[in-house]
Parts: sequence; C-alpha cells; structure tokens
Amino acid sequence: MRTRLGICRRKQPFASEEAALRIAAQAPFPLRPYRCELCRQFHLTSRTKGLRLPRFEAGTQEVRKPPYNVVKTAPKSLPPLPASLNAS
Repeated sequence: MRTRLGICRRKQPFASEEAALRIAAQAPFPLRPYRCELCRQFHLTSRTKGLRLPRFEAGTQEVRKPPYNVVKTAPKSLPPLPASLNAS
C-alpha cells in the first residue's frame, strides 16, 4: 500500500506490528496494520483489499461468495422484436 507523505505524518506510527495489532483489536471497526514505505513503521488502515487478515480476525470472517451466478454456457437467443419496433 502506498501512503502519501501527508497521510503518513497524520497517522499514528507503531514500532512493531504487534503494537499496531493490539490497538486494532480494541477498535470498534476493523483495522489492519501495514508497514509504511516512507517511515518504515506500522500504521493502521480500514482498507481491506489485498491485505491479509490479522490473527484476531482470521477465524471470524466468513467467506463471501459473489452475488451472482457465473454461467459458462452460450447465451440463449433473444426473442424476436414486436412488429411495431421492427421498422425495416
């Protein structure tokens, strides 16, 4: 995750991942630690895309299935247009 300098300066730095995890476990919403490329310390983020789950959340998350069914067959042909729309 790339952190901009202004964001890095506003966030609380943690010397270790364990220290960040202790604070994240107390938060009322999910937070995850990551190592900042700028300061080389750990920060907390609420973003989840592409980050691994912390140990205290690993067993509590359910696997999400896509909200749609993927059909791998050829689509059915469309019904013919009504005569009023077929102006050719």
